[in-house]
Amino acid sequence: MFNKEYKNYAKTICVSLGLLCVVYFYMLCNFWWGNHDWGYLKSGASIESGLFEARYSQHLFTLLFLDAHILPVFTFLSGFICIVIQSILIGKYFELPNKYCALIALFIGINPHIYALMYYVYLFFPFMVWSLVGVSLLFLLEGRLKLYKSLLFVLGFVGVLGSYPPNLAFVFVLFVGKRIFNYVENKEKTKDVILRMIYLGALVLISAIVYKLIYGYLLEKQFINTDMYNIKIKPVREFVFDLPIELWRGFSQLFFVFSFMGLGYLIPLVLIVLLSVGSVFVKATNKVVIVILIMSLFLASRFAFAVSGYPEFAVFRLMYWGRLGLYVFGMVVLLKEKLAKRNILFVLMCFLFVKMIMINFEIQKVQNLGFIAGRLYQKRLINTVMMNKNYDINDEYISFSFGQPNFRERFYSDNIKTGELLGLNLVFEFDVANYLFWEEEKSPVIIGAGVSGSTLLR
Repeated sequence: MFNKEYKNYAKTICVSLGLLCVVYFYMLCNFWWGNHDWGYLKSGASIESGLFEARYSQHLFTLLFLDAHILPVFTFLSGFICIVIQSILIGKYFELPNKYCALIALFIGINPHIYALMYYVYLFFPFMVWSLVGVSLLFLLEGRLKLYKSLLFVLGFVGVLGSYPPNLAFVFVLFVGKRIFNYVENKEKTKDVILRMIYLGALVLISAIVYKLIYGYLLEKQFINTDMYNIKIKPVREFVFDLPIELWRGFSQLFFVFSFMGLGYLIPLVLIVLLSVGSVFVKATNKVVIVILIMSLFLASRFAFAVSGYPEFAVFRLMYWGRLGLYVFGMVVLLKEKLAKRNILFVLMCFLFVKMIMINFEIQKVQNLGFIAGRLYQKRLINTVMMNKNYDINDEYISFSFGQPNFRERFYSDNIKTGELLGLNLVFEFDVANYLFWEEEKSPVIIGAGVSGSTLLR
């Protein structure tokens, strides 16, 4: 029995990883360039690499498993493996049959929203491995509460806080989802649910205190750049007053449309979430309690927005984790339902998988063609200067680029609707007109100089 179970897990990992590699094959075979963050490809990552934004544990696993090297193809594959293992843990957490774990893994991995994270190639593995750690910690909150489990949770949670805290929205949604399941299935009473949440809150508070001590030490040693937007936290008063707004946004975020991810992508996901919420509401005996738990679910999905002082700088990335948690919760609810509702889910997922794969191929096409066009533009700029009769090989020339000629928009086949530019810019922020490839550093013409507001980019 033991061997059979682990053989099934191995099969799930191999099948899921293989299918993810097929979907992302074009991307894996075509090197993706990005903005200044891609400098880590040359220099590698270290523990110190994340200290300027108080991310003291961000590159810990990169150092342990990849010897601090950032290898685009292997880094992506490592992230995919984390996604698959995480999906198996989610299945065990919600007591799902193993055969459904591959479905969750493929959904998380193929979801085109993930490009918002893959763009930062040096962070993709840390994003996924620390999300995996966060999901693993949830098991310590189940069953009998013991001191050693609490200590392990705090230790792991301090690590997650020092990596990429927005992924905690995903973890918290799963935790609240588990409480909803247990309550609906009469495994936990109202008192038990409240005590579990208080217990989590206490451990999170202790972890936050430890994080604050580490933060204070790094600040004292002048490792932290206090101007970074992603280390700004809302005051407690503002946090409390914003909760009703975040609750509404937790629900309305399901209807946000981004580039590439239009209504054909959005409608099946909204239906899955609404069907799951309706299902648990109908099954619950105490409607007041279940409504409060559902509200907590949507609030948990907005964790990063609720605590961040400047969430508007990274809306697309922050929204990924919260929406993903709601989608996975919806899938799990329907997978545990009777055959009729499971069949509805399977029909929606079949349509959704086809749509997401098509979107993935479209994104990879636009990314690569836009890159090639920008590269040609860069070469034309260099040739124009070097062919000038006044050109002197001993001088250095700077090419100024006013605005951002986003070549990727030219290859985007759909119309860009209101609000969609947010997704397009954050997924494909890089333009060769504004950033310099390092192999061109010795070029007599510095293409890396551009004008953006009052800032010169080099």
